Amino acid sequence: MGSPEIQGRRPRIVLFGDSITEQSFRPGGWGASLADSYSRKADIIIRGYGGYNTRWAKYLLGHVFPSDDKQPPVAATIFFGANDAALLERHSERQHVPLEEYKDNLRLIVQYLKNLSPSMRVVLITPPPVDEDGRMKFARSKYGAKVMELPERTNKVTGLYAKECVSLASILRVPCIDLWSQMQLTDGWEDKYLRDGLHLTEEGNAAVFREVARVFREAGLCPDSMSYDFPHHSLICGEKPEQTFNGRLHSTLPLSSLPPATPIESRWTSVESRLDNTPSCAGQNLSELSGILQAIPSNGDDAGSTQRTPRSKILKHFTNIGRSKYVCEVCRNHNPSAEVILTRSKDNSTNVFWRHLQRVHRKLHDDIRGVVKIQSPLADLFNKASSTKLMGGLIAPVEEAQPNPQDSENHSEE
Repeated sequence: MGSPEIQGRRPRIVLFGDSITEQSFRPGGWGASLADSYSRKADIIIRGYGGYNTRWAKYLLGHVFPSDDKQPPVAATIFFGANDAALLERHSERQHVPLEEYKDNLRLIVQYLKNLSPSMRVVLITPPPVDEDGRMKFARSKYGAKVMELPERTNKVTGLYAKECVSLASILRVPCIDLWSQMQLTDGWEDKYLRDGLHLTEEGNAAVFREVARVFREAGLCPDSMSYDFPHHSLICGEKPEQTFNGRLHSTLPLSSLPPATPIESRWTSVESRLDNTPSCAGQNLSELSGILQAIPSNGDDAGSTQRTPRSKILKHFTNIGRSKYVCEVCRNHNPSAEVILTRSKDNSTNVFWRHLQRVHRKLHDDIRGVVKIQSPLADLFNKASSTKLMGGLIAPVEEAQPNPQDSENHSEE
């Protein structure tokens, strides 16, 4: 079995444009089709900005195409004009860019990319044609009585911008796809290619994909002639895969440098260790509370837990000072000058103490309930539900207990 050439990092192709580019990764989009064609051979990067014209897009050049990029994209499509062609004194006039400025902006974008990488294949794409009736129909369906009286774009004016785009491409000697002209060669193009008089249908996306793929092929970027970034699975030696990869990557990480794998069982805190060694807020050992686990209901309801948890285990943290008044010893231990006095009545039984532990001394509350959080590199994954419950020696996720709506009334003394 031969040793295939390994490319490693894939070349990048950037699609830079307005909403027609932004939407190109939707199902059936022309960008998604390109990504499928170049799968494992080149990365298709979408940089589409809905509503943008060339005046605004030029300010993004240094971000989309950094000047210090050591491996610039091998190709880029520049697809602007639909918003530049918005009419003055119409609904979208803020997007309007005069024709000459549009041409100058396109020239600046192309020259910037060519200065960044003279070998980059830069492809200009004209705005598509505009179906004015389709725009009005779409506006009426979206805005109803507030609909604009006249379309914000016309096909005739958009054609002027398309013409300037084609002319500039010829001057700069870069490929250009004249969508405005090509789409109108098809009968019924208004409904076949445009879904709202401007943006593309699935067939419209397919038409753009065919043209972009054709231009890339003619520029030497045919997917069939490009190498995979890594070899096809059929070329990998099953017995000795290192023969395929070692020494053939640009930067190979020796397997010996990887940290040893840790058994997943040892990443979880053991129940016994946690019960024996972790002190609670009050200072007693958790082993004293281990028997309470059997009395805790599985639904995590605090009211139910109070009924089934021995009252003595709760009341041991509070001192009766007479007339149903109690002082929290945990609070007193932390701050001897502060006395948190709670009132116990027949109606709330020990609930008032239980809620105090939950709200003020959550760790002690969780210890009594048998709740413990996993401490491991996987903690962020397992603790998303915020806690885990120990039941029958197993660790199982449970939802965080929700505060009782009556808490604010019962804790007025705090």
